[in-house]
Amino acid sequence: MSGITTRKEARLLTQGEYDLVAPSHAPKLAELEQGEAADLLRKLTAESRKYRDLSHRQRREARRKADPTNSRQATDHGNTERKRQIFVAAARRLKKHLGRLDARAHRERMVDSAHRALTMRQAAERPSRPSSKTAGKGMKATPVKDATKGTFPAEGAKKGAVSAHTKRQQAKRDSR
Repeated sequence: MSGITTRKEARLLTQGEYDLVAPSHAPKLAELEQGEAADLLRKLTAESRKYRDLSHRQRREARRKADPTNSRQATDHGNTERKRQIFVAAARRLKKHLGRLDARAHRERMVDSAHRALTMRQAAERPSRPSSKTAGKGMKATPVKDATKGTFPAEGAKKGAVSAHTKRQQAKRDSR
């Protein structure tokens, strides 16, 4: 994260800014609802953009690339950059919290859907099972293998033809 403690945050920020950042810390963060967290995230993002632009302007003034906007020229932008880091870290914490809230809501929807599917399945009428495993009307008999060989009759003749073909091909290769 930014490495800035809450005590340093309180010292760097104004009271209004600190009131904006404070709910993003651990105990208060868990109490935030989805809508409140989204609204706070929008405000924190706007503040971080404001301080980003201000820091950029101060950096340019310090290098004398831009004219000073105040009565005296900016010499350092360190505190402005730290404020921006504070707001960015708070926004990051809120985004993570919103992700957890979304995951929890998704999980609840999936559990509800599974329960509903289970009740529908249990309420559905079971298909009737046959009383025995014998063939009924409409079933067709399967062809029976030749009992003497244990294979279909045509397979024996084919085996000889394949081995004869292999023998002829090997003889051709050997004669070359």
